[in-house]
Amino acid sequence: LLTSAGSALGAGAEGTWNAQGIILFAAIGTGKMYQVPDTGGPPQPVGPYSVIGGPWPSFLPDGRHFVFSEAPGVRGGGIDISSLDGMPPVRLTTALGPAAFLRPDLLVFVRGSALVAQRLAPDYQRLVGPVLTITSSGIGETDFNPGFSASAAGAIAYGSGTSMHQLNWFDHTGKQRGAAAAPDKALLLAPAVSPDGRVAALDRTVAGNRDVWLLDLTRGALTRFTNNPDDDGYPVWSPDGSEIAFSSGRTPIGIYLKPASGAGAARFLIGGHIEPLDWSRDGRYLLANRVDQTGYDLWALPMTGEMRAPLPVTSGAGTVTTGAFSPDGRWVAYVTDRSGQPQVMVQGFPNSIGPWPVSLAGGLQPRWSPDGRVVYFVAPDGALMAAALTIHDKAVQIAAPKILVPHSGMDSFLQLHKQAYAVAPDGRLLLDQDVEGGAVPLTIVLNWHPPAR
Repeated sequence: LLTSAGSALGAGAEGTWNAQGIILFAAIGTGKMYQVPDTGGPPQPVGPYSVIGGPWPSFLPDGRHFVFSEAPGVRGGGIDISSLDGMPPVRLTTALGPAAFLRPDLLVFVRGSALVAQRLAPDYQRLVGPVLTITSSGIGETDFNPGFSASAAGAIAYGSGTSMHQLNWFDHTGKQRGAAAAPDKALLLAPAVSPDGRVAALDRTVAGNRDVWLLDLTRGALTRFTNNPDDDGYPVWSPDGSEIAFSSGRTPIGIYLKPASGAGAARFLIGGHIEPLDWSRDGRYLLANRVDQTGYDLWALPMTGEMRAPLPVTSGAGTVTTGAFSPDGRWVAYVTDRSGQPQVMVQGFPNSIGPWPVSLAGGLQPRWSPDGRVVYFVAPDGALMAAALTIHDKAVQIAAPKILVPHSGMDSFLQLHKQAYAVAPDGRLLLDQDVEGGAVPLTIVLNWHPPAR
């Protein structure tokens, strides 16, 4: 996708093109969608809202409305509809992945392991009637995998292969040091290594059910930590390793705490569309993203005393996504699109001095080294980067970032929003990587029509 020269949006991902010559696309790392004429020109934002993950927008026949996807998160994953006029999104289905329109009135999407279609009401506000199966050949075995394409005229193409993910170890120099677990066909998100380095908590979606799982880093065994029909995810360890905080779509929606042993029920911490990101080493604050229709803000939630009122960490910093505390708790690294392109910044906490830029040409997913002397991040092309820091009392000196893992192999969807890697207490890096597979069979269906009513 080519936009105007000098555009600071960075890389685009997933686009759709209407008959009036408008291209709609998602800007990587910002959670925002933009429109641009196919003749070129400056991209314009579509609506004030932000979305989680890779939206995969797709226009409807009127050229104004479009459907898009939202990844699992505190609002729950699903397929929404909006318009170029900035109509607030309306949830059509909780199914994960993209959607496409088939004439005269069908929306095609993946549910479980099947490619299905359901009629879209004339007002575009809901799906109606039975869910119709196009194929049940295993297209959706990897959740939130695009897996198919469709034209409005009735042609459908889909692949029946399964992509795989694997958690692999790398040392601080970027050399691979073996696998932490066997390849996994489930979507993995937000790995977090326990303070003792023995267990990784991760966000794992199996057959559409998203929960927190625990991975034994010695034996490679996976066990389910939460088991709820609503979304549970984005786990964060307490500094002493006794509890895990996670976001949940259960009632009430918000952040919950559960003993890391698995014994006992999860207890409600704070409500709202809020996602935990990191826990300060002194136990005083939980760093979190607060999400609303206008975007993401970074907050610090007090974890000691009786007050639970979140404190704003960033002010006027644009859309702020991922963030992490420095080991001493005096600094926060985060991602903001204030410049028009996602960049990693470091600022003081709680005094908010700064910020100082860490990335130079775009960056996502910041993490600190255990000694606080390096900030890792992911470049727009997927490379894992490392920037050395020299921290003074009231200032930070940051060296030019260096490439640590040139082709990290981390899932492109994960790069858009949430962490695809973790830093262990011993300094090793745990990366969630795509596993190379063989050719995926492609099936073409022509002139598909639903059964007669």
